[in-house]
Amino acid sequence: MKLAISNIAFGENQQEALNRVSQSGVEGLVVAPTIIWPSLPEIANLSGQELTDRLKTLEREAGDYRNRLGDLGLAVVGLQSLTYGVGENAKIFGTEEEGKNLAEHLKRLTDLAGWLDADSMAFGSPGLRNPGELGGEQAMERAAKLFGRVAIAAHDNNTQIAFEPLSGYDNKFVENLNQARELANRIDHPGFGIHPDTAALGIRQRTWLHWFVTTEIVSAVLMPALQTWCDFHLRWIFLKENMWTPSGVLAIRAGCRLR
Repeated sequence: MKLAISNIAFGENQQEALNRVSQSGVEGLVVAPTIIWPSLPEIANLSGQELTDRLKTLEREAGDYRNRLGDLGLAVVGLQSLTYGVGENAKIFGTEEEGKNLAEHLKRLTDLAGWLDADSMAFGSPGLRNPGELGGEQAMERAAKLFGRVAIAAHDNNTQIAFEPLSGYDNKFVENLNQARELANRIDHPGFGIHPDTAALGIRQRTWLHWFVTTEIVSAVLMPALQTWCDFHLRWIFLKENMWTPSGVLAIRAGCRLR
């Protein structure tokens, strides 16, 4: 397992935070891409030579970023906040065009993940996954079709799109691990996995009991599902006296691409 920290926790001075993290024993970094590349969502709307040129620039910048992290003894282990900034025209269960927009955006992110050597891409985005009046079977089928396409691109880039079951957050699709495993089984591709997160699954205790509850769940419920996991987040972890990390700061990684 590898201890990783998210750059969402860093604030405005990313480089200063990286320098401090490199001295703390943490080896991995989970990257929210738009913190580094704010205009990234625009790439999915490009085509032709403009797209080619933009991707070449992004590849070069990603390599430079990866090398700078390497000089600090750090490595990118995953991407998160994948759909930040994509707007309202990209949804799993929207129109055909909205589904295509989301798929193309995620495919471009698989390119970035490959250039960064990131093992996984965590997909949460509850606002983009409301099935509306679709029945459970129809919703599963449509999601499997969309993410099946993304999984192929992810696998080609040596990464994995990892779907996060969300309890709460006004989420209406894949609310627990069993539903996530059903989706993974339908897609049945090494480029797709599950991204469990204790906070997102409803475990929000901010006491030391959190550790006991989490340990019990991991050993009794979650470990048998490891073959479909990409990583596993423990959130609201106690870092030091009177300080709790916000969402997604620390991640205990439990073995990528085990399917």
